[in-house]
Amino acid sequence: MLLNSLSTTARLSTKSLSSPTARLLAYSTTSRLSQALDNKPFANKMTNVPELTLYYSTTCPWAQRGNLALYEVDAKVNRIEIDLKNKPSWYTTKVNPAGKVPVLQVGSDEAGTKIPESHVILELVSDLYPGKLLPQDALKRAEARYFIERFNQIITTPFFTNLIQGQDNTEALLNGVTEIQGLLAKYDGPFALGEKLSAADLGVAPFVGRFFAMGQADALTGSIYEKISTDPTYAPFVAYHKTLTGLKYWESTFPEKQIVEDTKAFVAKMRASKA
Repeated sequence: MLLNSLSTTARLSTKSLSSPTARLLAYSTTSRLSQALDNKPFANKMTNVPELTLYYSTTCPWAQRGNLALYEVDAKVNRIEIDLKNKPSWYTTKVNPAGKVPVLQVGSDEAGTKIPESHVILELVSDLYPGKLLPQDALKRAEARYFIERFNQIITTPFFTNLIQGQDNTEALLNGVTEIQGLLAKYDGPFALGEKLSAADLGVAPFVGRFFAMGQADALTGSIYEKISTDPTYAPFVAYHKTLTGLKYWESTFPEKQIVEDTKAFVAKMRASKA
């Protein structure tokens, strides 16, 4: 189930997201989101949340983002799991032409607005449930978004490079963890913005979880996991992982054994194809 998602990650290192196709997709997603926000009573009274349906894959980290957000706000949502290894034909024709998960459908039938891309879904859920995932303060909202963006740049991307390509980039990852620890230290509390969990944490949690899960499974190249898990310098990052994986709904969204097995199989296939 993870293959489609990780394949996308592998391609991102060689294909620019600034292509006309990518810009068209971004425009299309934004247009559909704007249409959803314009529908009544949705736009006028955000507490009247329409019926929601989440299309997801259990082992996809991006789908986990949406799942975590919906659990955190205690949303009433229909969950439909999509097998990415054997996608049903209707999924690309009726839900997402790109064939990817997650997709959050807003509305009770096939005519409902369908919102793809995990970061857009995270923002949408934050808007549907004001004050639950993002603070009212504009500056802190910006800090939450920056935390996710920077984490993706300095941890998520090099993590997948290490995992998929077998590149020993221990120093780069340690530098990334050090910088993230600096951001976490800005506010008192276990979360990115302090005492209260926010979209900032949910946006990175799937990758924090996979970093430690794959490290424990001895699937990372170099000494990165050993250093992170044993050197007191990185204790704040270890504590952050413990905080996130201690969320009451974590295990419902993170079947660790299945994730590790699927990821190892994908990595072996990728490396064999390049041998």
